Amino acid sequence: MHRGMKTRSPLDVHASMKTKPLLLALALAVLSQGCIVVDDDGGEPYPPPSYPPPSNPTPVPPDDDDGVLIIDNDSSFDLYEIYVTPVDVYEWGPDQLDGDILRPDERLTLDVGCDYYDALIVDEFGHECEILDLDVCYESLTLHVTDALLEDCSGFGHDSELKVQNESSVVIEKIYVAQIDSSSWGPDVLGGEILFPGEGFTIELGCDAYNVLVVDELGTECMLENLDLCFEDATWFVTNSQLAGCDFISIGAASVTRESAQPEKQERASKHGHGALPPTDML
Repeated sequence: MHRGMKTRSPLDVHASMKTKPLLLALALAVLSQGCIVVDDDGGEPYPPPSYPPPSNPTPVPPDDDDGVLIIDNDSSFDLYEIYVTPVDVYEWGPDQLDGDILRPDERLTLDVGCDYYDALIVDEFGHECEILDLDVCYESLTLHVTDALLEDCSGFGHDSELKVQNESSVVIEKIYVAQIDSSSWGPDVLGGEILFPGEGFTIELGCDAYNVLVVDELGTECMLENLDLCFEDATWFVTNSQLAGCDFISIGAASVTRESAQPEKQERASKHGHGALPPTDML
């Protein structure tokens, strides 16, 4: 044996031969367990990729206000009540004015769902007009309430008539009629016309108590107070003596003559009942 050469004992050789198969077995075991491989720098293991969950949009509730119904008071009357309900609802429900008054040239705007509607209009004298089958769906619909509409509507009835007969020697230029609990006179019922001596003018009224004011060409005002007109007609004969003693002074209802008008009170037009106009007659 040469000096300086290293040799291994038989025991060392045997140990080395046993070590290699053991390391290989350990490596296969690690791979079979799916362990996370780390880099040589001892860093953290790479995390698996993450994906955002699928987004489900939040459902938006449908908007019930699919249409707009506009009611324009183009008449010369105050509108005291307005009812609007779908055609398949057989009761009128609440008054849409809720105690307010829709004056001439004023407007009421209602947001409604897509449907067909009926409307009931009640004026300052209690006259009623029912309009059927208003198509309001995803659009704006305007109902123009005019004097002609109210006069043509068969549901726009009257209970009594008041005739103002000019038996004076002066021209009567204005006549105003208002319910006794009204805070204003409203429009001149003569509408710009004048009542010459010997002429008469007839006013159709509902069942109620009224104040009546006449104004002659000299500016003299004479008011007839608390005229109860309910299913009877009346005539007020306006004379020179009344006008002479009536400047800004009221006279009693005894100044009129009366006669029976109707035997019983006319009931409110029923839903889908008699006296209704189709929508094409007034839009």
